[in-house]
Amino acid sequence: MERFEAPQPNKLESSEPQKKLQRQLHFDGIELTPEQEFPINIRVRKEPIEVQDGDSLGSNSVEVKFEGEALSLMEEAEKLSELPEEERLAALTELVRSKLKYPYPDVMETAGAENPELKEWLEKRFGPNPSLWKLELNDFLKNGFGDCKIMAAAYLVAAQSAKMKGIYANSGVSLRNVTRPDTGKPVFRSVELDRDTTSAHAWVEIQLSDGRWIPVDPTTNMVGLGEMIEVFRQAGYNVPVAFKSEVPSDLELERDGSTFGPGESEKELHLKLKIGSVMSFGKGASTKRLKTDKFSGNVDIKLNSSTDSKSTNLDFIDNQPLTEENKAEQFFANNIDVVPVSKEEFLEMVKLKYPDKTDEEILQTKGINFDQDGKVIILLRDDVFPEEYMPYMETHEKWEAYVARKEGFNLFKKAVREYKGDKEVDLTDDESKKEFYDEVSVYNYDFRHEYAVYKEYQQAMADGKLDEYHKWILNLREQEKSTASQESLTLIENDTKIRESVYKKLTQGTKHYFNRQ
Repeated sequence: MERFEAPQPNKLESSEPQKKLQRQLHFDGIELTPEQEFPINIRVRKEPIEVQDGDSLGSNSVEVKFEGEALSLMEEAEKLSELPEEERLAALTELVRSKLKYPYPDVMETAGAENPELKEWLEKRFGPNPSLWKLELNDFLKNGFGDCKIMAAAYLVAAQSAKMKGIYANSGVSLRNVTRPDTGKPVFRSVELDRDTTSAHAWVEIQLSDGRWIPVDPTTNMVGLGEMIEVFRQAGYNVPVAFKSEVPSDLELERDGSTFGPGESEKELHLKLKIGSVMSFGKGASTKRLKTDKFSGNVDIKLNSSTDSKSTNLDFIDNQPLTEENKAEQFFANNIDVVPVSKEEFLEMVKLKYPDKTDEEILQTKGINFDQDGKVIILLRDDVFPEEYMPYMETHEKWEAYVARKEGFNLFKKAVREYKGDKEVDLTDDESKKEFYDEVSVYNYDFRHEYAVYKEYQQAMADGKLDEYHKWILNLREQEKSTASQESLTLIENDTKIRESVYKKLTQGTKHYFNRQ
């Protein structure tokens, strides 16, 4: 089948002017056969839900009523609303865990030994054949025990009372048990390390006022801030992108199985409109039969963020290409972590990657990047840059990592074009090809570095500190020359030239062109 780009809808209609929780797409002149499908690409944004009195949350339908113990939880949570948001997340976790204990076997045995009625209730709810009927949040809060689905529901209710909103996250697949950096222990107590859990899981994600989504798992006492976000990623805390669709009766809309990664706010869906099929059963066998051999005509499709269980809302975004700024924001949020470390920590961590380098060689650099499971980990020595200047160097390192990767602003092709323009290139044999790509890689690095300096200086200028920062960093470069190796000296001189050029262009208000001399 011939591949072709997904066309844009001829018409887009929204049932809501601000957040398009429903979306109608109209396509003219669609031709479908069993071999030819019609691709549809559309972006969705994760949106918080509002928990109301009487709602049922999650695939197991945890019933929430604003009365009794739930009301007491809400009143206590409201008192936390004045805390800074990141502190509030941890405080809410502590509050929920003070109300609900996880029903580990040893915990249930101890509690049941002292209270026969509680023992009977624990057996009913968490025994070998637990009852999943009538899961009332108040009942679990009253008895003081709850598994992941109950803790997630309690957290979401408490968070809403503390002036925060989020989603109830259901994982339809098992998660992987990984080691936590904060405790050195596995995430899940009852599963062997590096093994998958045997059941689904529930947690929440909370949206902060700056738009960031932070995963929180009250069951395991984890908040996805700092280094802990990587734990959520490694363990696979992914939220399925769930929605309903209505298409003509002879057709079906094939999903791509997309999920929101931990903290991810937007996703592009790659759907396929195709001829539908039905299963036929007879004489102990089943066969798949197409509803029609050919379809030709206009198509209306209705998408709705509502799912069978109240968990996540979707905002169907206008299907327009991401701007460079949007791409960068997503890449920085999902693919890059900056970790300031001391000189001693820097030496220790770099030697793990480069054991043959001496301390002097390592300390010629101020930062280094590690690639880990698709994530860029940037180590920056905090003994070099004053606190007020550290954000500019973080910006530099982030942009340099960003432009080096295909997911972001890749300058490699531009570097190749510029390099070929500067030098007569012979690619007739393998040796000359290798030499060309070795040299152009260095050339490409110059582009990346210059682009990063430009972004770094733009931020300093926006803060009104460009002059003082420029003078400070050039003075730092002069100090470094006295102990620099010949290779480092060349890099320092090149960096200084780039900074002088970028500074001049920014202060004169003229456009900066990224051309190698």
